[in-house]
This record gives sequence, C-alpha cells and structure tokens, in this order.
Amino acid sequence: MYVDIVFPNNNEKDFLSTCSALEIKGICFVYDYQPNNISKIQQRIMELNKKSDMQIYLGLLVKPKQASKARKLADLVIVKSSTQNREAFEKYKPDIIYNLESDKRSDKVHYKRAGLNQVLCKLANKNKIMIGFSFSDILNNKSKERIGRINQNVKYCRKYNVDLLLASFAYNKWEMRSENDIKSVAVMLGMNTLESKNVVNNTHNKIKDNIDYKKGNKIIDGITLTSRDN
Repeated sequence: MYVDIVFPNNNEKDFLSTCSALEIKGICFVYDYQPNNISKIQQRIMELNKKSDMQIYLGLLVKPKQASKARKLADLVIVKSSTQNREAFEKYKPDIIYNLESDKRSDKVHYKRAGLNQVLCKLANKNKIMIGFSFSDILNNKSKERIGRINQNVKYCRKYNVDLLLASFAYNKWEMRSENDIKSVAVMLGMNTLESKNVVNNTHNKIKDNIDYKKGNKIIDGITLTSRDN
C-alpha cells in the first residue's frame, strides 16, 4: 500500500482531500520534533483518524540524536541529510534518511556529490535504514546534476541491498502525486520494475513493522507473533 509522506502546516484537510482525489489509501503527517508539543500532535492524529476512511500515521522529523526518543512517540522517524550523516547511519538509526543528494557544491568531472558511498550503504543495510527520495524536491529542482546523483544512489542501494522509498514529501497539496505517477518517476530515476513497485510500498511496510515492535508482536525481523484465538 502506498503511504505518502507530507509536511503539514495547518493544511492537513487539504492533504486528505487530495489523497481521496488521487486514490491514496494512507498518509504520514510529519512534524518537527518538539517534545513539548508531542501530546497535542498525537491527539490531532487520533482525531483525524476518527473522521477519515484512510489510514493516517504520525511521523517526526528529527535531528539524528533525537531518533531514539522519537521512535517511542511516532510511527515513523525521519532524518534529513546533514553533516551528521555518518553518525545517523552508524549510531542513531532513524527509519529514513532523505535528501542525501542535495549538496549545493557542484559535482566534479569523475565524482558526484550524491551523499552515499559503500560504507554508508553497508551501515544502512545493517541497521535497516531506508534511503528516501523527495518528489517535491525533484519537482522544484529538475537539474540533470540532481537526477544524476539520485541515479547513482539508486545503483549503490541496489548493490548493497538497501531499501528505497519515493514519496511526495510535499508541503502543499499541489506537490502530491498518485501512486502510478510516483512509480513512473521511480523508473525515470533509474529504478527497475520491481524497485518501482517496492519503492511505493516500503513506507507502509516500515510503519507496520514499527507498530508491531511497539505492540510486542514482532520479536526480530522475520518473526511476528500472531493471536492463537480463532
């Protein structure tokens, strides 16, 4: 199931109405991690879920050091690429790190500043960290340089078996796209047919795993407890 990722600013209803129009079945509202406001945000998500037919999840955008605390409070923990990427991959282990290809410095002739390398990919694989790509960033920056960086990162992730996700990461409803559109963009970015299918399902799979862990239903990867009641 495709779960879109968006950053609301008192426009949650606009996002939900657009989800209905685009036939998107789930959405993750991502808010900046502010400990004093978490209870209000959680209550807001609960109220929205009661009024909506679609599944609404809570995501938190955190600094790497905040990932552990945020994991107890949210369905999805996201980190934006920064100078602390190595620590994030190795020590803090968020669910998603995105925007790795956003370095403002120009690429060199034989080197792309794409944000990923062999070491980081191995850490991502080991710590079950997904690499995220933002459609809204691509929409607002269609440079060949950026597309080339993303294409390189896709190849790295394929080589080291790192899960990818592509979502709108939208700040307004105009930046959202349907599941089929996102799959088409994935192919444009160098993903094969199977990857383009997985990239729209990985967000939901990660959220489901996180919820199972919190409920105590999942012990380790691959082992999920189920009820014995008939």
